[in-house]
Amino acid sequence: MAYVPTDPTGPPSAHLVAMDINQLINALKNDADALLVEERARQIRKELDTLTGLLKYLQEVTNAREREIHGIR
Repeated sequence: MAYVPTDPTGPPSAHLVAMDINQLINALKNDADALLVEERARQIRKELDTLTGLLKYLQEVTNAREREIHGIR
């Protein structure tokens, strides 16, 4: 059986440091993924707003042309 030091004032063992670093890396990756998702969501909302505005404009133009064709003012 291996001796495991329990002195909390001593330096942490290498595997604990590696675990902490891996946890930090995973947390950073998760945060980065969340930011990318949020940025993509903002971009999609902006594109959707633009396309909605374009669709409304095209509907107005179509309605105006139909009124013109049918002589409605």
